[in-house]
Amino acid sequence: MSITSKVLAGLNLLALFAYIYLASALFNYRTDWQYQNFLMERMLNGLPLNEEEVDSFGQPIAAQLGPKEGGMLKTLLGPGGGNPAGPTLLDEVRAVKAELEPKLGEAGNPLDFEKFLTPLSNSFAERASLIRLGKPVAGDTTESPADRVKAVIAAAVEGKQKNKGLSPEEQREAIGRFLWAAQGLKEGAGSPSQVNRLVALVGPRVAINTITQSIRNVEEMTRQVNTVRALEQGNFLREHDSLVQDIRSLDMQLQRKVDEFNAVRQKVMEQETSRMVLEANRDDLAKQLGEKRATAVRLMTDLSLQGKSLYENRIKVLEAIKNMQQTESTIRQLEGIKPVSQPSPSIGQ
Repeated sequence: MSITSKVLAGLNLLALFAYIYLASALFNYRTDWQYQNFLMERMLNGLPLNEEEVDSFGQPIAAQLGPKEGGMLKTLLGPGGGNPAGPTLLDEVRAVKAELEPKLGEAGNPLDFEKFLTPLSNSFAERASLIRLGKPVAGDTTESPADRVKAVIAAAVEGKQKNKGLSPEEQREAIGRFLWAAQGLKEGAGSPSQVNRLVALVGPRVAINTITQSIRNVEEMTRQVNTVRALEQGNFLREHDSLVQDIRSLDMQLQRKVDEFNAVRQKVMEQETSRMVLEANRDDLAKQLGEKRATAVRLMTDLSLQGKSLYENRIKVLEAIKNMQQTESTIRQLEGIKPVSQPSPSIGQ
């Protein structure tokens, strides 16, 4: 073999090796690009609805996502997104349904019903009705909170709403509402990791529509509350002004009554003072009267004794006068003098 043949053979081998290298590099690049393109498509659209959903090339999407223990599913959910229930949205919905059924059965906790159903409320009246739990949903006299939960789950799991089939897009929207309501019963409800998980599962568009609708519902309920509050505030201010006027009138009447009471109390106190003075004077007069009476009794006793003594002395004087008259008469008889007729003294003279 000539030297030229050997050079050409070497060049052919070198070209073959270069072609194999370039083909391998291109295949690896294409595979990586295809993986990144598929990953971005899933980030934009979320997980497939079921295992039958295919991509633009007609390939089943669930089969390309790999097992739930790792691979692309873990990458989609990102750090803090938790473990995936499966490669489809229905797998996630069934797992959440199994987790919520003990809490949202017929004998469920009213607080759990409130946390799950109120994010789905479309009006303030409906939210108030759902919070009461013992009342039916506004506009439906037969639906209970448990029935409402079953309807939400049926729309998400079975793609049915009021016995009407939903399109895949409508079912995806229903799943978004279901997962958004269900996250209220989990730890860290409303946290960035929960929101990121919802976005990864249903896709940004559905997640944004769900959250936006929830925000609109809250804004509408806020508007309704503000309207009612303005009306109630006006009514309250009118009633408050009327009550203030009534209170002021009653306060004036009370003040007059207090003044009248104080005047009467002053008179009563003055009368009580006068009564106390009169009682004090009466006690003094009674004491003085007692003293005067004792003095009068003593004087009357002394006077009685003096009168008795004077009476006895008078008797003695009369007896002495009588004896003197008898003696004088005897003397006159003896002297021969005619006795002078004199009246006989009596005791009463």
